[in-house]
Amino acid sequence: MQGREALYLKLLRQFVSDQADMPARVAAAIAAGDWTQAERLAHTVKGVAAQIGAPSLRDLAEQLEQALQQRLPPAEIEPLRQQLALSLPLLVSAIAARLSPVAVAAPAAFDPQRWQRLRERLILLLEQDDTECEILFESEEALLRAGLGQRFEAVAQAIRDFDFPVALAAVRAAP
Repeated sequence: MQGREALYLKLLRQFVSDQADMPARVAAAIAAGDWTQAERLAHTVKGVAAQIGAPSLRDLAEQLEQALQQRLPPAEIEPLRQQLALSLPLLVSAIAARLSPVAVAAPAAFDPQRWQRLRERLILLLEQDDTECEILFESEEALLRAGLGQRFEAVAQAIRDFDFPVALAAVRAAP
């Protein structure tokens, strides 16, 4: 995170809230025959685990992702998913136990010109699939919340999931 402690802490909080139930979501996607969703979930936990510095979890998620991509039989996929289901909650619990509560900042006055400049910059980064959009999203969260309104959470989730086309469409649709 290049010394950005606040960004790293936010990433850890997001990991705790977004990834705890990932093995169950993978199982549900497989049961529904949604291989694309199962792969995306494994890919996301792989990427986030790498970002937070959890290499063994990253490796396990990568093995699961590859097994899903190859459409291996359930007898080969399920042990990987179960390993993830055992190790992920341990990491989530350990991180959650060490994180302090988040202080909520008072909303700032909305600046329409600044919002348009920020929106244009974010669109450019998303069009280029540039992960710098995560840093921009973190550093300008208050203005993005105000500018995106109800779209904020969907855009935030899409960026966390590296689903930049979905985030891009939502940002473009914002006024």
